[in-house]
Amino acid sequence: MLATRLSAAIRPRISLMQCLAFAMLLSLTGPVAKPAGNPISNPIAYVDLVAPVSITPGSTGKTLTIYGVGFLATSVVEWNGTPLTTTFVSSKKLTASVPDALVAAVGLGSVTVVNPRPGGGPSRLTECSQSTYVTYVLC
Repeated sequence: MLATRLSAAIRPRISLMQCLAFAMLLSLTGPVAKPAGNPISNPIAYVDLVAPVSITPGSTGKTLTIYGVGFLATSVVEWNGTPLTTTFVSSKKLTASVPDALVAAVGLGSVTVVNPRPGGGPSRLTECSQSTYVTYVLC
């Protein structure tokens, strides 16, 4: 029988060490499986930083490194809605190859990370510039 509810008695003077020990116990036992009919929902990824922040037009062989949280092995990086070849590094880091045609001219690239359903969906937009010179655009 799978447990679907966790109960704990909270004492008014619980120590930080007791809290940490309980958290470690939970992480060691792993996630509790949900019963059939209630699929586990994937998170929406949050993009914190995209590097490089700009790409020189006409560049070739560019790779983006995306830092954030909520990344999955099935996450896909998109550039202006075009899926890129994505490599999962960790739940906080992805890399993606940018096709040369997408950075052939001056413009602005909207970068999102899309996690699959159930749940999931695109992250907020992060913009990176393609300019005639190297600029630092907050992404």
